[in-house]
Amino acid sequence: MARREALLGPRKGEIRAKVMEELEEPEEPFSPFAPATIQPSAMRPGSIQAPQAIQVASPSPTSSFIGLDDIPMVDSLYIIIPPDCGGAVGPTRVMSGLNNNYRVFNKADGSVVSTVGTATFWAPSGETALNGLTDPRTLYDPYNNRWIAVMQTVTTGAGDILLGVSQTSDPNGSWFLYRFPIGFTLDFPIVGFNKNWISISINRYSNVGLFQRGINLVVDYGQARAGTGTGTLFTLASNTHFCSAPVATYSATEDTLFVVTHLSSTGATYSVDLITGTPSAPVYTAGGTLTRTGGGWAQPGGQLLPQSAPNSGTSACSPPCLIETQDAQVRSAPVYRGGSLYYTQTIGLPAALMTHTAVQWTKINATGGAFQDGGRIEDPTATSTNGGKWYAFPHIANNSLGDFIVGYSQWSSAQHSSAGYSMHLNADGAGTIRDPLIYKAGRTTTTRTSGRAGIAGGTSARRRWIRPTTARCGWCRSMERPASERTTARPERTPAGGPPTGQASRARRR
Repeated sequence: MARREALLGPRKGEIRAKVMEELEEPEEPFSPFAPATIQPSAMRPGSIQAPQAIQVASPSPTSSFIGLDDIPMVDSLYIIIPPDCGGAVGPTRVMSGLNNNYRVFNKADGSVVSTVGTATFWAPSGETALNGLTDPRTLYDPYNNRWIAVMQTVTTGAGDILLGVSQTSDPNGSWFLYRFPIGFTLDFPIVGFNKNWISISINRYSNVGLFQRGINLVVDYGQARAGTGTGTLFTLASNTHFCSAPVATYSATEDTLFVVTHLSSTGATYSVDLITGTPSAPVYTAGGTLTRTGGGWAQPGGQLLPQSAPNSGTSACSPPCLIETQDAQVRSAPVYRGGSLYYTQTIGLPAALMTHTAVQWTKINATGGAFQDGGRIEDPTATSTNGGKWYAFPHIANNSLGDFIVGYSQWSSAQHSSAGYSMHLNADGAGTIRDPLIYKAGRTTTTRTSGRAGIAGGTSARRRWIRPTTARCGWCRSMERPASERTTARPERTPAGGPPTGQASRARRR
């Protein structure tokens, strides 16, 4: 990255905005297990339906620094809307990725090591649609000491998946970069890994923007670390696997790579798919329908999240514009640790007549997928006008001690959208999570109504990284923003030796 940054020529011209068209999410299918009528869930202390406020503070950060600003691409002066917040943390470095740029920081003090435009970073892969890059995803693998980066292109009918694997533990060093030409309209990749594979799920659409099915690119991880990008593309059943989420596997020995999919809000159902086999010949097995204990919730969707009026002037809407909440899908990589899977989602409550959104966390057994524990971060009194707190866009991380942290955005008609987290320590009771800690308050009203995971309102779009006092794993990131039916049929497998045209299993490397 440092060498590529040095090769950048002088920037010329005016800053140009480029708005990425966002494809519509399909309506959530009704599960056959959904009740005929929706009844309000029982709200009793300690139950998983109840708001999990145990009136114990989450640990405060020990350190915090400003991350990557939502500045124009340093290589072209384009500024992509929305920025799509992403990043990961390693032993000594933090790598932050937006649609515009990547930036590497020193973990100890937040000093900037390098900044490079996403187009410059991915150009050696052979990608030519460098003005159509979006949805950066970044992970750090502590067992192989490698960084994993993913982006996609938005070319109608000819989307590519881009994969990068660092050659060392330093993201500022050399990378192996691969381009997988998928040949369809694509949106919203989610990436996970284990010792055998990197799994990238993504939604496939028709050329007119209708969701068709989920697909999953499974890449031989050992080969990718050695400089050869070889993968298998699994095409899942029609109208299934929307926003399926491969798991980030924190284990040096786990052979199975798990994929979690939310199915139904009213039925509180989900599935767990399995990727097994050998690194060069993976097998994808779709799981059956499982039910989360505690009852269902309402499916959020559309522009729901409230915010307060701007600091000066007037809002384009009255009351101030509501922000898109997206849906209840699992939209960030779940985590595997110690035989369990952890994931989060945004949900609407109460189930019978939604008045607000909450963040829900779930822990399930990796073997069989049975529910083990779960809870919610919620203000049960909140409405869109009374100043109560709404929660959305969550992500979860945990450590080897059994502690976990849930990061999210907080919204209210009486405040600007803000970024916070809640923690559960290993000794805390089942189904509980500590009180929200807002570590970055929003600065003013967000004027763009289409939200993205991890976005919080603010006048200068930049990321803030924090580390709570007790967490070995606990780094959070936030972004401040400026003024179907299930099937158990085996998916189609594209063999590594002979994929159809437009579905290459071997990527180009530079």
